[in-house]
This record gives sequence, structure tokens and C-alpha cells, in this order.
Amino acid sequence: MRRITFLILLIIFLSASFQRNLLWKNEIGLWEDVVKKASKKERGHTGLFEAHYNLGLAYYNHGRIDEAVMEYLTAIELNPDDMETHNNLGNAYANKGLFDMAIKEYLAALKISPNYAPAYNNIGNVYHIQGRLDEAIVEYLKALSIAPSYIDAHYNLGIIYMAKGLKDKARKEFEMVLKLKPDFTEAQEAIKRLN
Repeated sequence: MRRITFLILLIIFLSASFQRNLLWKNEIGLWEDVVKKASKKERGHTGLFEAHYNLGLAYYNHGRIDEAVMEYLTAIELNPDDMETHNNLGNAYANKGLFDMAIKEYLAALKISPNYAPAYNNIGNVYHIQGRLDEAIVEYLKALSIAPSYIDAHYNLGIIYMAKGLKDKARKEFEMVLKLKPDFTEAQEAIKRLN
């Protein structure tokens, strides 16, 4: 009888484990489950904030931008002072072409942390897309004044310099990128185009 009881319990636990593995087979399923369970348990704002933030990241990384926006907005309601959430919401807005809203979020991140280089870089990206190249340069330089080894800002600055015909400055930025990350293919290709 004990053996049968043990086997039944084993089957139940294995079945539950199998179902959990199916649910968590990707990061979206994992974080949707965490959000659902965190909401029911009311684990406090921190756990719920992190769940919504991570679900927003998962949605964004899978191209589900509208859903990412909703999760980031929920995370900001729970923790309005998280610069990364504002920055990521800005990226989602920029991805949707909502550039004024994107800049508003980047500025919110900078209000929380004035030395947050990614926000300056992302403002530069929006200005670049809008054709405001000189303003983009200013933002990339701000990012680099805070984080001199910030690869993305060096690369983006190189792209702007190349677009403006400033080949020597562009080459200098791309060389810096390759010094920091030798396998950065786009920078290697950009230098070839400059030759």
C-alpha cells in the first residue's frame, strides 16, 4: 500500500513539475506567471514592480511593444523613481515612432539620475532619427562625458560624423569602439566604408 501511495504522489509531483516547465518554457510565460502570482499574493510593491518590469523587458525583446509599454507603465506606477524603467519605456515609445513621448521618458530618467548615460545616448538616437544631427552630437558627447567607454555612444557618434562628412572624427570614434570591443562588426564595416 505504501508503494502505491508513493507512486501516486510521485506521478502527481512529476505532472505538476512538467506543467510548470511547459509554462516557463520562455521568458514571457515565466514573467506572466510571476505577475499573476505576485498580484494574488500582494507581495508588496517591490516584487510586483520587478515582475512587471521584467515582463515589459520580455515583451519588448519579443517585439510585443504595445504590451511592453503597458507593463512599463504599471511598473512606473509601482516605482516612479526607477530610471531604467523610464529609459526602457522611452525606447518602446521611440520604437513606435512616438518621439516626443520617448524624450519625455528619457528626461524623466535623467531627472532621477542626471548621470545616466544611456538616457543621453537614447535622446541622441531620437535626434538622429529626426535629422537633428548637431543636437544628437551634443547628447552623445554628454553620454561619453559620463561614461567614456560607452561603446554605443562612440558608435552612434561615429555614424553622425560619417553622415556629416567628418571622416577623421568618424574614424576616431569607430577605432575607439574597436579598441573597446574588437569584434564589433558594424564598426569594422564602417571603417571599411570610410576608406
